[in-house]
Amino acid sequence: MPPLKPVIASVGQIAAGRCANVIPETAEMRGTLRTLDEQSRATAKSIIENIRTGAEKATSCQILISYPVGCAAVVNDSELNRVLRKAAQTLPEGLQVNELAAPSMGSEDFGEYTRHVPGSMFRLGCQKSPDCAVLHSSQFDLDERCLILGARLLARAAIIQARPKKLAENCGAAENG
Repeated sequence: MPPLKPVIASVGQIAAGRCANVIPETAEMRGTLRTLDEQSRATAKSIIENIRTGAEKATSCQILISYPVGCAAVVNDSELNRVLRKAAQTLPEGLQVNELAAPSMGSEDFGEYTRHVPGSMFRLGCQKSPDCAVLHSSQFDLDERCLILGARLLARAAIIQARPKKLAENCGAAENG
């Protein structure tokens, strides 16, 4: 794959047999294929097909591959990113906005929304402490205070989007939260 077109192909589940000393008749592997665009996805599938063909020839096994429909990549709208950045700057807390240097390769169903309408996904930083378990872990502990902050950020962004000039003029005049 081209180095500037990231692809993640990972196996997260393998199931085969029930006994350690018996070769099972079948095995099943499940995983994910994550890309940022459809061309990279097609190329990755072609490479996986070549691997499958080679493995079948080398082992005399039959290998079947299926690609259930997965989530589209999240593509943030640059104008909505600008609005959210501006909204973050108007909050009394003075939120620090850090843009990711490279696209995240995480799997996120928000991408299905951005396929149909402009959207912007952002992270609030909701871990209670730096040593807290990561998102999607059974041990993760959410700091609920971020939910209020997120709601306020979205409300300000909606106001900016609806009336950008007037809000820009009166941005700090009334800080009612």
